[in-house]
Amino acid sequence: MGDYTSAMAYQQKGIVILEKIHGFDDPEVALGYGNMVLFSHCLQHNKRALLYMRRADYLLRLAGGPDHPDVAALYINTAMIFLDMRNIKTALRYLHRALTINSTVLGPGHMSTATTYHATAVALSMMRAAPLALKNEQKCYEILKELYGPQDPRVKESGEWLQHFTQRVAQAKVDQSKVAVAEEEAISSQTLKPVVFAQGGVREAQKTVSNGPVPTVKNPPRPKRGKASAVKGE
Repeated sequence: MGDYTSAMAYQQKGIVILEKIHGFDDPEVALGYGNMVLFSHCLQHNKRALLYMRRADYLLRLAGGPDHPDVAALYINTAMIFLDMRNIKTALRYLHRALTINSTVLGPGHMSTATTYHATAVALSMMRAAPLALKNEQKCYEILKELYGPQDPRVKESGEWLQHFTQRVAQAKVDQSKVAVAEEEAISSQTLKPVVFAQGGVREAQKTVSNGPVPTVKNPPRPKRGKASAVKGE
């Protein structure tokens, strides 16, 4: 239905009840704060979502340890928030943590590991690192294909992402070649500008160059030699 405001209100009431019955450190309370992260993000309240994330991270670590898969899931959702905020480097740090947890605890061939590879590929694509994005999506595709077979919708969707990233890699190579040619042409056509030392410093010199051609400095005229006048004695 998409009524995230009402969902947040009910979730807040649920957290209050769970804290009274089971205590603030109950795993269900931590998952409730994790849901608050998602609802706040859907409402574009990213700063509030990050506050809920810190609370959920603390409680999940307290309940299940720092390497629990729920911590990894929270990190993936946190990375999506940072991607929407165009903070890609921070998002990649959270995705790296999530990938380390999932591949170690759940295994390199788990569905959650594949999900982390795909999220990492999207983040790398936003950084215009198409080859690395393609590499991560390839790993996601291989895991999903091994788990569900080539005809599964999730595998087909990953295959479409593979085609997209492959096109991005090819386009990046074409763009790089065009940039290289343009740079060579610019360098070959560029002439060295003379450096003019003028009174007033470099800015005045730049004004002199921009206002017209650099004046040629001629040798100053030598003083004419006059005939030595005879010095009369006193």
